[in-house]
Amino acid sequence: MTEAIRFNVHVSIKDGRLEEFEGIAKEWSAYHYKQRPDVLSYEWFFMDADQSKALVMELYESSEAMLATMEEVSEAEEAEKPDYPYEMIKLEVCGNISDALRERLDAGGSNIIYYRHFDGFTR
Repeated sequence: MTEAIRFNVHVSIKDGRLEEFEGIAKEWSAYHYKQRPDVLSYEWFFMDADQSKALVMELYESSEAMLATMEEVSEAEEAEKPDYPYEMIKLEVCGNISDALRERLDAGGSNIIYYRHFDGFTR
């Protein structure tokens, strides 16, 4: 049985790059909606009035779906060396993730908080 995995990505938007950030949100949301049926939800929220911080909430059908996303991103970043208009502050991972996903996330050196699922449902 596969278990859905939720990611809450907290980011700080770089000065003067709000419009670029909003463009990436629209582009990436459209891509995931059309091309990735294993991404169940992909939503962007501003966290403050000045729009300098945001929360990206992602819901994947399984650890394997998230690993596939990470592979796509890694390949693109390796080829393009992008200068993103944001910096990740914190990543919250919610769900019972696979050992392979945990190993891959831990290798990135990001500030990650893990939450293990014990009860509840998603429709």
